[in-house]
Amino acid sequence: MAMKDVKLVLDKAHKDDNFRKMLLENPDEALRDFSLSDREKSKFKGIGQEQLMAFKSQLDKRFSKDGSAGGDDDWWVESVTD
Repeated sequence: MAMKDVKLVLDKAHKDDNFRKMLLENPDEALRDFSLSDREKSKFKGIGQEQLMAFKSQLDKRFSKDGSAGGDDDWWVESVTD
């Protein structure tokens, strides 16, 4: 399990519009520099724009409240790495 890399992908998708677009349109290219299992890559490949934007929205709200990422967003990381 590459929990660290899953979090890196999610963080980059949250902060970088170009990466987020590549993750949706060409996930193999977007994920090539991350150490992910085939299962983790498959989960990312199955993400739609709506789901990714919902996750981004949750992070945006969390950061705007107190400037920290907190722990409630780990539900998504766990769903990718389970």
